[in-house]
Amino acid sequence: MAEVQVLDTPPYAGASGPDTNAVEFEVLARGVTCKAIYDRAALEQAPNAVTAILRYVAAGEQARVTSALPLKLATFDRRTAFIPQSIDQGDIASAIVVHPCSLLDVLLLVFDQLWRQATPLTADGSLRAAEEDGAFEPTEHDRRVLVLLASGMKDEAIARHLGWSYRTTRRRIATLMAGLGAETRFQAGLLAARAGWL
Repeated sequence: MAEVQVLDTPPYAGASGPDTNAVEFEVLARGVTCKAIYDRAALEQAPNAVTAILRYVAAGEQARVTSALPLKLATFDRRTAFIPQSIDQGDIASAIVVHPCSLLDVLLLVFDQLWRQATPLTADGSLRAAEEDGAFEPTEHDRRVLVLLASGMKDEAIARHLGWSYRTTRRRIATLMAGLGAETRFQAGLLAARAGWL
């Protein structure tokens, strides 16, 4: 096994939250690439979740955070996946093993898309802009939009200022926020400033 990818979201069996997992430390020590996307709800609900995740990151896990993950998922070498047998969030006692097929392809696409949109978590516990991994680089128009957002302008005013339609402006702002891994306009401004884009 060379790579494990995980979508981690409540509810949890037994202990609440992503508790310390000795198996993951062993896998990381063997040089296996582990990528995990954690649902922000897990961090907010479980008091020890952040501490446990930071231990994984310090051991080599690549972790990201996002809101409202659609399902729990674990993939192994992009050839096998485990998903809950039931979409009912209360039933997590059984799983389906997915081997190479179109369902596995879709699950991998979902993971990859969420990975691009999620905010990276560093070993010191800080969130950083996704562009630091080379995933996003703003254009000159993007920078102008970010400056106007940071100044507090509303979408309609930005559209008028740039001579764009309202829908184009909203779509561009949504793309910028996704590229930054931001969930709010405030977070987008903060991440853009940290990245030196303003």
